[in-house]
Amino acid sequence: MASGVALLMAVRQLRRFPGAIQTVPWLCWASLLTAGVCPVMHLVFFPRWFVVYALEFSVSMVVVIAALVTVGVHVRREDFTLRAALGSARSKFECHPCRLSLDGDLLRYEIKEKAAWCLPVKFIRLIGEYTDTSGPLADDYFLCFAVDAAGWWRAPFDSHGAAEVLTGLSDRLQTHLQMGLANSTDYASRILWPADLTGQAMFTFHDRTGRRLWQRIWFSVFPAKSQELSEAARSVLPDGPTVMLRVLMVDYAPDDLYAQVPFNVRLIRQIPDPKGNSHWLGAVDRPLHWNWNGEERRITHVLMTHRWVGQFIQPGVRKIAIELVFVIDDSVLEDRSFDYQRCPHVAIGLVSDVTTGMWYARQG
Repeated sequence: MASGVALLMAVRQLRRFPGAIQTVPWLCWASLLTAGVCPVMHLVFFPRWFVVYALEFSVSMVVVIAALVTVGVHVRREDFTLRAALGSARSKFECHPCRLSLDGDLLRYEIKEKAAWCLPVKFIRLIGEYTDTSGPLADDYFLCFAVDAAGWWRAPFDSHGAAEVLTGLSDRLQTHLQMGLANSTDYASRILWPADLTGQAMFTFHDRTGRRLWQRIWFSVFPAKSQELSEAARSVLPDGPTVMLRVLMVDYAPDDLYAQVPFNVRLIRQIPDPKGNSHWLGAVDRPLHWNWNGEERRITHVLMTHRWVGQFIQPGVRKIAIELVFVIDDSVLEDRSFDYQRCPHVAIGLVSDVTTGMWYARQG
């Protein structure tokens, strides 16, 4: 009796889909199979129709998985056919889509020939490596570069040009950058430079736990880790995000300064003056040449302050007027207060924040 009822229910389900028996014969066999299995199971807590639905769903999932596997096999066969037909040109299609390169004083990372980030080499304070558990289906081994404690930039270690970049950076930094986590398949990190920190952990990893209930359930089923710079890494990095300003134009300036505009200035820290105003100390991206009283000066640092009330030097500024001062005494770099007598006023100018335009997004 139970077998007959189960069979009738299965046929009734099939009638909801006209032509299902003709177009999908395996569904008919699945219904007959479940109708025959139901009497054997003798479930007490669940009605017979629940067993029918469960078994039909199981068989359906098996068929779907088999279909996906079949599609995957066909795709791989087409891929192998394409590679064989391309012959010597197939390396172009097998290459990693990422590229890491040294372009003068800039470290560039590109994805499919589009710039992802760009970093001035002279501002790099820390180089390291880390691995995670994303492999082998995704990149799980990365090179990392940091200029401050606000974050870092990364690139897969197998990016095109990565070996040449490591060699070039080794020559510039007068050290040997040797990677050492090639065999790691878990979360691990290591500092490559500065030399006195080589081998220490660059990151600390923590289990992610969401604030909401659904997030806790999600991370309990799919564990994930967050990472942050270690204490050893932070010890050599300045606090806060690095801000890069571009001096777009100058006025009331020495004649030899006009030809050197535009130039970039990386903000370092604020220096207050006796009047309570704050001046920003910054490092220029290339030395400026200044003829002062017949003496040729090489300027590597400048001081800037806002010119108009209501305008401030801060991240995200666009075309604000500033007063520009050249640092001609290196002792000013360590001063905690601004002395007008030791830093002559040079020019007024117009600056904009180009941090995101030059470096793009960072991790962290």
